[in-house]
Amino acid sequence: MLLKQGDRSTAVFRAQDALGIKADGVFGPQTKAAVEAYQRAHGLADDGIIGPATWAALTGAVATDPPAFPPSNYGIRTGAPPSLIVVHHSETRSAADTKRILTGRGLSTHYEVDRDGVVHCYLDPVKFVAWHCGGGVNHRSIGIDVTHYGSQEFPAVQVAEVRQLVADLCARFGIARACPPDTLYPRDSHNRAQLPAGFGVFRHRNIANTACPAGFPLEDCV
Repeated sequence: MLLKQGDRSTAVFRAQDALGIKADGVFGPQTKAAVEAYQRAHGLADDGIIGPATWAALTGAVATDPPAFPPSNYGIRTGAPPSLIVVHHSETRSAADTKRILTGRGLSTHYEVDRDGVVHCYLDPVKFVAWHCGGGVNHRSIGIDVTHYGSQEFPAVQVAEVRQLVADLCARFGIARACPPDTLYPRDSHNRAQLPAGFGVFRHRNIANTACPAGFPLEDCV
């Protein structure tokens, strides 16, 4: 991730939104000034360029506060930071539907990437454990839902934003940016998924007996 004056993209839009300035997707002089001010306030080199360190700080800053789910739907993260990412499809028509359905089921997720590429952060992955996967991996994972229903295609902008989000999170938490062969992995006597080493980005169906995340092209995001 490297954004600088003159760039135009959805990533610039996301950065502007996180900075609390007018979000038009155009990195102009006002955006550069806002980035410099943000960098100074957070102890970063104030060069006006959004590199990995600035992007990681901004990614953390946009988490919903307070969390988007009831306290009974998530846990407090203690101990080690997350070491893997699990990608789901939502089987809903909108992010609002996803939140409503997960809330009703006592579940949660950290992020959702909508069909127009908008990224919603529902739970700060540094602070909270989402109930999203099972298989004994919730406590060490980050959940990403991709808004999708039925036989819909996954829009290119949505796939691109999942790719960027995965890249950001892998860089931020030191997670291996690689996905394993697409198979259901066995569980041990404690019902914990036995995931292969060297991989950090998994499909839900690698961990649970489900079709999730449908036909999402995870290989294109690592």
